[in-house]
Amino acid sequence: MLLPPTTPFILHIIIETLAGFSFTLAPRVQLPNASAPGQLLVQSYGGTLLSTVLVSLIFVIRPEGLDATAKMVAAAFAFGHTWPCHRALSRIRRGDALGGIFGGPVVHLSVHTLMVGLFAYAAMTD
Repeated sequence: MLLPPTTPFILHIIIETLAGFSFTLAPRVQLPNASAPGQLLVQSYGGTLLSTVLVSLIFVIRPEGLDATAKMVAAAFAFGHTWPCHRALSRIRRGDALGGIFGGPVVHLSVHTLMVGLFAYAAMTD
């Protein structure tokens, strides 16, 4: 691998820490006009994102490197990043605003597509 094998995990930590805190601390930014249960759902999603940050941190600091377990987690994270891509594509097709707190759907699509590729590559390398 041209990049260190932990690169996708490090990038995931950076990206999803920001997103996780945004979802948990400012749910109305993510889902304006949400009901109280809707806000709680958004906050729960943020907590889930933050838990993936902790999992990534484990794979960054553990001495085993990119072993079979890390590759399976990388594959799972590649799959997980396809869903923000789907959301971004849906927003682009609807003509939603191209700006936003973290750059809007075009930026989200670009970043998460990169993450899918990096994690998929990490999952398949020897």
